[in-house]
Amino acid sequence: NHLDRYDFFSDYVAAKHRLFVNQTADDVAILNADDEITASWAKGLKANVVLFSVKMELEEGLFLRGRDLICRANGKERILATRDEIFLRGLHNVENVLAAFAAGLACGASPDSMRETVKNFQGVEHRIEFVAKMGGVNFYNDSKATSVAATLKAVEALSEEDGKIVLILGGRGKNAPYQPLENLIRKKVRRLVLIGEDAENISRELGKAAEIVRAVTMGEAVEKSFQAAKRGDSILLAPACASFDMFESYEERGKIFKRKVLQLLDIHKTQD
Repeated sequence: NHLDRYDFFSDYVAAKHRLFVNQTADDVAILNADDEITASWAKGLKANVVLFSVKMELEEGLFLRGRDLICRANGKERILATRDEIFLRGLHNVENVLAAFAAGLACGASPDSMRETVKNFQGVEHRIEFVAKMGGVNFYNDSKATSVAATLKAVEALSEEDGKIVLILGGRGKNAPYQPLENLIRKKVRRLVLIGEDAENISRELGKAAEIVRAVTMGEAVEKSFQAAKRGDSILLAPACASFDMFESYEERGKIFKRKVLQLLDIHKTQD
C-alpha cells in the first residue's frame, strides 16, 4: 500500500521501522513473527517486544495452535479464544485478533473481557462486510481493500468457502503490480468485473488469470457480477485501488455498492 506516496517499497518499510526505533524502554512493540521484515526488527529495539504468529508456536508470545489462540509467557500458557469464536473471516483477521490481544494484555486488560469482546465483535463496515444473499449467491463489500495486499487477503478469506468468487476490481491505481493476485485468481475466481481508471492495467496484468468484463458504473458492475455468478458463489467488491476516480471515498464506494445490491435484490423479489 501507499506506493503512490513512496518511490520504493524499501522507503515505505523504513518509515514504518522508524516508529519502532523511536520507542523507549517503557514502550511495547507488537510484531508479526510470520513476516520476515517485521520479525527482523525484534532484535535491537529498546521497547519490550511481543511477537505473534499464526504459522508457528512461539517460545514467548501469542500464536495459533489448531483452532486455539494461545498466549505463552514465563513458561505458562493460556487459551485466549478459539477461531470458532471469531466472527471475522480469514486468517488475516486471526492475526488482527492476536495483535489486539497483545495490545490489550500490555495495557493490563482482562483476558476474559477481551474474549467476550471478540465473541461479540461483528466487524466493521466496508471490510469483508456481508451485504445480502440472492439466488444462492453471497454479496460482500470490502471497499476498504484499496491495495493489492488487502484484496489478496479478502480473496483468501472467501476461498475458505466452497463456491467460486466473482471479483470486482478497479479504481485509481497506486503504482503497485497486480500480479500477486494472479495465482489465487486462477484457482478461485470465476470472473473479474473491472471498473475505474486502472481497468486497462488490471486487464493487461490479469487477463490470462480469469475471464474479464468491464463495467462503467457500480450498478452495472453489480448486475454483470450477478449474471456471472452461480449458486454457491460469492460476489466480492475488493477493488485493490483507491476510489477517487469515481467516488469521494472508499466509504461512498462501499455504500453505493450495497445500495445497488439491495436494489437488485428488490427487483428479483418483485419478479419472484
